[in-house]
Amino acid sequence: MLLFNKYTFNCRWQTEAEIPFFWGSVLRGALGRELRRVSCVLRTKSCPNCPIFNGCAYGYIFESDIIKELPGRGPVNARPHPFVFEPPFPPPKNTRKDDSFVFSITLIGKADEYLPHVAYSLIKAGEFGIGKGLKSGLGRFRLETICTSDGEALFDWRDGELKRASNIKQLCLSDTHEVGADKMQIEVRFMTPFRVKANGKYTRNVPFHILIRSALRRISSLEAAYYGQEPKLDYKGLVERAQHVRTVKEELKWQDLPRFSYRQRRWMTIGGPVGSVVYEGEIAEFLPILRYVQEVNAGKQTSFGLGRIEINASTLFK
Repeated sequence: MLLFNKYTFNCRWQTEAEIPFFWGSVLRGALGRELRRVSCVLRTKSCPNCPIFNGCAYGYIFESDIIKELPGRGPVNARPHPFVFEPPFPPPKNTRKDDSFVFSITLIGKADEYLPHVAYSLIKAGEFGIGKGLKSGLGRFRLETICTSDGEALFDWRDGELKRASNIKQLCLSDTHEVGADKMQIEVRFMTPFRVKANGKYTRNVPFHILIRSALRRISSLEAAYYGQEPKLDYKGLVERAQHVRTVKEELKWQDLPRFSYRQRRWMTIGGPVGSVVYEGEIAEFLPILRYVQEVNAGKQTSFGLGRIEINASTLFK
C-alpha cells in the first residue's frame, strides 16, 4: 500500500512567455534543473558516485533510472520515477504577463517528504524562466499558491510559509469485486498520449488487455520500488480474462508531442493515442486496477504527464 499526495501549483506570468505545445516536458525540465541546483552539495558530475546520493532530493526523485534492482524482481531496466506531472493539457492559449496557469504534481512514497525542495525549486524556476527567449527575459513566473487535491492550502507567496498536508492518500487495490452486475460498460478517456508497445511497436489502438497489461506493469513496479513488494495478484489470469472484454466504441487519434532532451541535446517526438474507448464485459474486478493508475498514469513517460486516464463506469447491465 503506497502513500501519495497530489499538489496543485497556481502560478502567474511575470513576463510574456513562449512555451512549446506540450508543457509537461518544459515544466519537468525546469524542476529537474533547479532541484539539482538546490540539492547538490558537492557539485559532482556523476550522481551515482556521490557519497550522499541516497539522501539527496534530486538524486531520489530524478536519478531513479540508475537503480537496476528491485526487491523480489531482480534486474530491471529502471526504477520508476516517484512523481507524475499533470501539465495543463491542452495548454493555455494565452501566456501574457499577469495571465495565470495551473499544473499538478503527484509525489509518491518518500518523494512526498521532499515537497519543500520541489516547491523552492519551482520558485527558482519561475525566477529563471521557462520556455524560449530566456535571454530576453521571457518565461518568468511567480508561484503564488500550493494546495492539495482536496483543496487544503499549503503555501501563499505573500507570507512564504509552506505547510505540510494534514492528510496523505493511499494507493491500494481491493480484493473484492465492485458491487453491481456481472457485466458492464466502462469508458476510458486517454487524456494525454498513452505510449505503450504491443508486439514491439507503439500501439495506435488500445484493446482492453493492452490497457490492463500496462496498468499491471505500472502497479507492480511502483509497489516493488517504493513499498518493498509487489501486490499479490493473479497477473496471468487477469490478462487472460481481460482478453474477453471487447471494445464497443473507439474514438482515438494519434498525437505527437515534441520535446527537447537536455541530456541528449536534441529534439525528440513522443506520441501515442488520445481520445476515448468504451469497453464491455466482465470488468468489475479490473476497476481497482484502473482507479489505481488513474492516480499515477500508465505507459511510458508518465513523469512527463503522458498516460493520464479517466474512467467512467456508470453504465451497468445484467
